[in-house]
Amino acid sequence: MNLCIAWILLALFCKHGLAREVCYDQVGCFSDEEPFRRSYLPESREVINVTYSLFVRHEPPYQVNPDFGIVNVSGPHFQTHDATIDTAWQRLVKPSQRTKIIVHDYADTASNSWVSEMAEKLLWEEPCQVIAVDWKSPNGGIEQAAANGRLVASEIVLMLENITSFHTSLKSNSIHLIGHGLGAHVAGLVGKQYQHNDVDCQTDQSGSWWGWWREDREVTCGQIAEIGRISGLDPIGSWFETAHDDARLDRSDALYVDVIHTDVNGEDGINPGQGIGEAIGHVDFYPNGGYQQPGCDVTNIQGNVGLKSCDHIRSISYYLSTIGRHSCSMTSYPCSSWFEFVDGGCRSCIEQQSESGYSLSGMLSYIGISSNEEERSCLHLGFSSEHFWSEQEEAAKREGVEPRSVKAFLRTDKTDTFCVDHVRIELELEEAWSEGALSFRFTDQENRRTEVIKAGRVSNWGRTTNPSYMLAVPRDFQTITEVTVLWEVAVATSWFPAFGDTARRRKRRRRRKRVLGSRKGSRKELRLPLTRLKVSQVSRHEVNFCTTRRRLRSRKETRFTICEN
Repeated sequence: MNLCIAWILLALFCKHGLAREVCYDQVGCFSDEEPFRRSYLPESREVINVTYSLFVRHEPPYQVNPDFGIVNVSGPHFQTHDATIDTAWQRLVKPSQRTKIIVHDYADTASNSWVSEMAEKLLWEEPCQVIAVDWKSPNGGIEQAAANGRLVASEIVLMLENITSFHTSLKSNSIHLIGHGLGAHVAGLVGKQYQHNDVDCQTDQSGSWWGWWREDREVTCGQIAEIGRISGLDPIGSWFETAHDDARLDRSDALYVDVIHTDVNGEDGINPGQGIGEAIGHVDFYPNGGYQQPGCDVTNIQGNVGLKSCDHIRSISYYLSTIGRHSCSMTSYPCSSWFEFVDGGCRSCIEQQSESGYSLSGMLSYIGISSNEEERSCLHLGFSSEHFWSEQEEAAKREGVEPRSVKAFLRTDKTDTFCVDHVRIELELEEAWSEGALSFRFTDQENRRTEVIKAGRVSNWGRTTNPSYMLAVPRDFQTITEVTVLWEVAVATSWFPAFGDTARRRKRRRRRKRVLGSRKGSRKELRLPLTRLKVSQVSRHEVNFCTTRRRLRSRKETRFTICEN
């Protein structure tokens, strides 16, 4: 008995007695207890040195900054972490307007051009004030930077509290935090400090464990968010991949959380990404599947924001392209996975809700049921996605259910605008067997042609539905008038006797013959039984394309034109 008590006391000592803690004036204490168990502790306020830059639309007598071209901007007006809000900030901050807060990644700085560019574009979009947060990165790598992010979050909360001390009408739901990389998790920690308890909570106890699999149910109560919106631009993975929700960005941190994933781990596992792959927001966007962005490669490093991969930085570029004077709408498709999306399984850019709250976007649109889609907005990546989520909440409220979080996929271009129009193409095969690789080239009414677009493999052995693909053409591409198809057979089998033929080879050949058919049948297998295509462009009707050939020969281009009937 005494031995058992000794072990219990030793365990309690190891759990609590070894906990470390640091405290700093005004921002409080930080320990390495859960949910930050065994992590680094933040460095001092002086070392991290958080500073702020305020940008507003031009307000006399403050001068216009000539570096901004699309809107008259006053700023930056600097503020340090160890000073009270000065008179300039007190005059310039308008509590009736939205407050945008930009938080950069570690090994980055607020003086980089993308921060001021984003501030200018946000000011062009709507009357608001933009605050850029700057903080120094440590020498200890991502582990120390993650710990320092906790203090940065507390500094931001302190800054907001100082503003509300003289602008008491400033509402937390008018605050929009935009964070890149580690800055996204910092934004999440800010949101957690603004949460309050749900006094009307009724805990959902219907979840259960079945062996190794746990039934996934969304929490229906607990903490209620107060921050209006958080936009996470490729939140960093690393330690955060397995961290507790209370230690990283989570959909509970704001009334609306949208996340753009551009640098998650690749399928091959060879090229590990810097971003987190898990869906952690209300809406999670995965351009090009979340990795291998067009125009980027594994050796492309942009030094102006530190040692960051091009894929990781591309999340900033995508978000910037959706705001400002020349913004573009990056249409996205709610879907369960990237594979379902590229296979053309998700036709609708509008998320549908059933009575149970599950997505019906793919199924309903496939069978032709619109469910008032004409009254709903398409989902677009970036700044305007908040409108989509508002409609989602209203639709769910009418049905008496909770809105479900959404995973959305899209393709992008390698040009500076990144915008494309998606094209869904469906093959109408005459026979239920085909194996090979397909490529397409489109021609529009102005006789412009796209590059050859590789769609992937076609394999419908035993399938009851026709293969389909979701491809992309440039945004300015007009109505498609011609489709060129290139099919390459997977394996070409020859039945002619080979030199030095042996009994063993003849036996092996006869075995293949019994499986694949006769010599005549094998020649048929080298051709694709495709005579008709269905092509759907965004905002255009589905069009059928035909060819006079009954079968497509391998490695021979075949032209399909609009069917006459």
